[in-house]
Amino acid sequence: MELRVEFCLLGPLVVRSDDRLLSIPHGKQRTLLAALLAHAGEVIPADELAELLWDGSPPLSARVTLQNYVKRLRQALGPLGQARLRTHRPGYLIDASADEVDLLRFGALCAAGHAAARQGDWNQAAAQLRTALDLWRGQPFTDVPSDLLALTEGPRLNEMRVDALETRIDADIHLGEHVQVIGELGRLVAAEPLRERPRALLMLALHRAGRGVEALAQ
Repeated sequence: MELRVEFCLLGPLVVRSDDRLLSIPHGKQRTLLAALLAHAGEVIPADELAELLWDGSPPLSARVTLQNYVKRLRQALGPLGQARLRTHRPGYLIDASADEVDLLRFGALCAAGHAAARQGDWNQAAAQLRTALDLWRGQPFTDVPSDLLALTEGPRLNEMRVDALETRIDADIHLGEHVQVIGELGRLVAAEPLRERPRALLMLALHRAGRGVEALAQ
């Protein structure tokens, strides 16, 4: 019988197999798994993984040492590692479906939500994007010892999250929930001061709530 598995990257790194939490050792194995999950189903070249594991300064022995880390990570994952962590020239990949990786699930829900918004189906857009955002449990990579991984992948994931949040709030405003989203928009504007869309949405929500002076102040 195939193992049920869940890889969680949208927050602290978590792996569950048949509802059992697996312990992933801190250090290079944790970085290796996070790097592979950030592009689950894709082959990541060994040289690229080495850059991430050693924060841009891999040793001369990096390729051989990387092979040892892959072996140790497979051991930590148990049967799951043998089945999913694969060697594939020119590097390695995690073989997993959208149902098994929260990041892939998030991407699929966001695509459906944005498509619904473009079609003016605001109920569906709000529902899909709210479900997507509920997958986030915190900031990715905070428990992964690789500054380079956080710098290269963190902004991409945050952009996806904020874009989904903006569209979900836009859907809520279209559904008449302008008063309810004002506080959330205020926090988003403070967190992302250079983004234009949250401020425009805040102006709209304030205007519809009868708070014209505050809307003009924005």
